[in-house]
Amino acid sequence: MNYTLSQPQLLLFILSVLTACGHLTLAAIGFFNSRAYRAQRLYFSICLAAMGWSVFWVAFVNAGISIQHPTVSALSTLFSGLISIAFFLYCKTITHPKERPSPRWLLFAAPGVLYCFFATFYVPNGLDYLQQVINGERPSAHPILTPLFALHSSVLLGFSIASVVLVIRAKKQASNPLEQEVLNWLSRVFWVGLVILLLTNVAPLFGDVSMMHFQALLTIPIALLMHRSLAAIHRHHQVVWDEKQARRERIESLGRMARGVAHDFNNLLTSITGHVELAQIKSTKNQDPKEHFVQILSNLEHAANLQRKLLAFSTNQSGPLEPIDPGPIFQSIAAEIKTNLPKNLEFKVKIPRKTRNLRIRSTDLYNSITNLLRNAMESMQEKPGTIAFRVWEEEDATLPDKSIGTLTRLETVLVIEIKDTGSGISPDMTKNLFEPFHSTKGTGRGLGLSSVLAAVQSAGGAVSFQSALAEGSAFRIWLPTTTAPPVSTPEKAPDGNLAKNTICLVDDDPKVLKVLEQILQHLGQDVTPCLDPTEALRLMQEDPQRFHRALIDVQMPQMSGITLSKKLLAINPSIHISLMSGAESQHSIDRAFPRSPPSFLRKPITIDALKSFCTRETS
Repeated sequence: MNYTLSQPQLLLFILSVLTACGHLTLAAIGFFNSRAYRAQRLYFSICLAAMGWSVFWVAFVNAGISIQHPTVSALSTLFSGLISIAFFLYCKTITHPKERPSPRWLLFAAPGVLYCFFATFYVPNGLDYLQQVINGERPSAHPILTPLFALHSSVLLGFSIASVVLVIRAKKQASNPLEQEVLNWLSRVFWVGLVILLLTNVAPLFGDVSMMHFQALLTIPIALLMHRSLAAIHRHHQVVWDEKQARRERIESLGRMARGVAHDFNNLLTSITGHVELAQIKSTKNQDPKEHFVQILSNLEHAANLQRKLLAFSTNQSGPLEPIDPGPIFQSIAAEIKTNLPKNLEFKVKIPRKTRNLRIRSTDLYNSITNLLRNAMESMQEKPGTIAFRVWEEEDATLPDKSIGTLTRLETVLVIEIKDTGSGISPDMTKNLFEPFHSTKGTGRGLGLSSVLAAVQSAGGAVSFQSALAEGSAFRIWLPTTTAPPVSTPEKAPDGNLAKNTICLVDDDPKVLKVLEQILQHLGQDVTPCLDPTEALRLMQEDPQRFHRALIDVQMPQMSGITLSKKLLAINPSIHISLMSGAESQHSIDRAFPRSPPSFLRKPITIDALKSFCTRETS
């Protein structure tokens, strides 16, 4: 059979077929290439596939072929009911991602399916009814087809309105920008879809079939907007996936840190326990246990240093850094390494006689360099090799691409390089290189390079590295210099008898409170211990001149030490207050008291620190 098509009919036919192919292609792309939740992909693809089916048969209607074959028109409505229902389920999977919408909702497409079958096979004059619609005439009422078409259109309209309600409610509750983006695209889809539905399904019920021929082209913006919504969902799922992956890596890093901290502290506790027991044995035999007490104090200092590193890594509390002369530290490290260097290694040192000053803690600089040197020695694996320790100043420095840190001022930088000819680091190990207790040798035994990075970053510097397997590694520390002179170290508290003070001692830990009370009493001080800060406040309110000094813990559940200090100063401005903490820093105390900050003692507190507290002049 030959069909003669006018130019407009041919053009409309070609555009409609291309549109149908586009819908089916987007449905396949959305299902196979999207990372979206499975139900979202499924209902997205059902919606576009049903739309493609309908548009394909509408193409034959637009070409006039349906005049000879009215069944074509009926086929266009076969799955059209699935469009708005699948879109509703698609919206539901987005607005309620934890719920699994039942596929039984798709049974509401039955009126469209029945309309097609009844018009084609079972209803007398059914094709004549369709022919009237195709010719643009107002069809006469039909006892079966008219109610089915009305029900079909009502289902489409009802699910479209339900989709609108779902999205509007979700937009009111959404706070994530990506969720807002997805819902905005869905809003555009259903507004466009609602207009098309009114023109092509509702208007014919009232005799207006003028837009029926443009039904296929009107679906193009719907498909494009739906594809944009799925792309937005893909981005949202990608971000969620990345966040989950980052959270998983953080948990793994935290677990590695916990194991490493437990390992280090268990070693220290083993050593301390052994020395305490040996000291007890020697005491019972009237032997001098002094050497064991010295080792106990050394282990406790190691534990305190580990705690400070953990605190610096976790909170990055830096505070103001005083200028230091790094020269003596460099010379001390070089001499120490030469003394302890294995015979199989050659140690090359190139340190200038004089360098500019740095703003970094002396202990941080020492620990960072020795950490890198220790890693370099361990990487040699008892094989002959060379370790180089170089220091130089660089004007207008340019940081390597792989540098990590906070260095911004590059006028004059001090560069510290530790280079070895050891085993090197594989590329897959460099991703987690600066995580705590991560080891390129598979045995994370300390904070490692994370403590180096934390110390360098707190000083406003950067770290860079280069490494190749079987060729060795080179780490560089980049630190900004300063022309400010080094700050002189404070004088040690004088020995001998101290002036007697009445001291209010406040700490919520009974063990800490007891030992500090005993030490202060040993120093000849009159101490009033308070477990509850409100008790100390009550004593001051009863007698404002009762205490000369107060030593207060910062973190207490009933009232913070900073709040208590302010209340005590309000009662007696002449009282000398010192705050103590193992977690806070002098910088945080200075922020709380911008005009006249109290002095600060970091836990664990030594007798010398308490002597300084007792002799420090009152403000």
